[in-house]
Amino acid sequence: IHEIRGLMQVRARRDGAKAFAITSPSRGSGKTSLTVGLASSLAISGTRTLLVDCDLAGRVAAVGGSRRAGDGGGKSQPPAEVKQNLDQVMLQMGYLDEHDPEVFLLAHDATIGITGLLDGAPLAACVIDTSVPNLSILPALSATQQHIGRMSSAFIRRLIDEAGATHDLIIFDTGPIPGSVEGLFVTSEA
Repeated sequence: IHEIRGLMQVRARRDGAKAFAITSPSRGSGKTSLTVGLASSLAISGTRTLLVDCDLAGRVAAVGGSRRAGDGGGKSQPPAEVKQNLDQVMLQMGYLDEHDPEVFLLAHDATIGITGLLDGAPLAACVIDTSVPNLSILPALSATQQHIGRMSSAFIRRLIDEAGATHDLIIFDTGPIPGSVEGLFVTSEA
């Protein structure tokens, strides 16, 4: 992870890049864990890093009790197979403070995260600082199908431009491509 982080930093400096997207061809490939590892490594190296959860479809599916074709007649997948969202991985790794679980449990009322930004809240109010110095996250709390429908390349470009004023690098955790509308917008701009 540290070697990949170093390559990202070299490319960012050489090309003036501010954002990187991490994606995969399928769910369950370890993409979110890799993304958290890269963002943590960047932050530890002194890079002010914003980690953005742009896997809104994954969040909607997890909350809605996702179903897969060929899983035994349309039954919901067992809890052991449910993939973790970015904020769940961050909580599990101890990167979020003890007050943050309350924020995530009350996500349906939250104006924070990328959904708050889509709803018009300022970026500074939507970002959550982590216990890792230089690492902040923009989670996908309370994501709905309507939020996915409002995603666009222009929105992602504005997010990168605004976040670039306070962060050295923005790392996006996206859904799989193909299969993620938001992933297409992120990868076109990052």
